[in-house]
Amino acid sequence: MTSSTQTSGRRALAALTGLAIAATLAVAPAQASTYTATGASPQDKSVTFEVDVDAKAKKGKLKGAKSIDRFVMRNAEFECSATGEGGRSDYAHMGLATDPVAIAKNGTFEDVYELEAGGYVVERYTLEGKVTGKGKSMIVSGTFRAEKGAGGIKFNDCDTGAVAFKAKAKL
Repeated sequence: MTSSTQTSGRRALAALTGLAIAATLAVAPAQASTYTATGASPQDKSVTFEVDVDAKAKKGKLKGAKSIDRFVMRNAEFECSATGEGGRSDYAHMGLATDPVAIAKNGTFEDVYELEAGGYVVERYTLEGKVTGKGKSMIVSGTFRAEKGAGGIKFNDCDTGAVAFKAKAKL
């Protein structure tokens, strides 16, 4: 091989490498991350929410949401059916520790998690809603309900009722 052939080969290899790098950069995939959305209940601003969503965004726009990995409601009002007692407490969707809530392609989600002891349901968490993109933000909205009863919610249901929420995260 002559030196001019070697030089031409190197130039061709450099050109092909440059084209491959440019093509890779031009088709950069959307980045998957966990986004934390925060917000409050539209009916009671003292009730706050934190929601961790596994989602993909590209250039600040929501491209898809996969799952809800953590859900916390703080300062929610509750009332117990048998005793009439009430107050405010914090609640976390307990089922998410082992099984995230899947989000459908249209952005909707729903989940009911029950914890049983002695043959009775002692805790139940009901979550439903939708994830949408608006501008460079992600909005998570819906309702969350927490029910607890030490001997079983059948006998003394300490219930928050369905609490509406709206939480927002920057993408």
